[in-house]
Amino acid sequence: MQPSPAAVEVRKDEATRLYEALIDDQVVGTLAYETTGGRATLTHSYVDPDQRHRGIASALGAVSRIMCGAR
Repeated sequence: MQPSPAAVEVRKDEATRLYEALIDDQVVGTLAYETTGGRATLTHSYVDPDQRHRGIASALGAVSRIMCGAR
């Protein structure tokens, strides 16, 4: 059974400048960012190949847009 996007937890790790996507407490994807002058720039994304097509990238994108203040 594949998890729905709601089953994906996303957390922000400011120390590593990553948004991390987790399923069952395992990191299955990341979205890297940099901050300059109060602005955030998304620089790289990764989803574990075995976990693709499960809504992970969509969850990372949705949360990062909210946290970065995009409309």
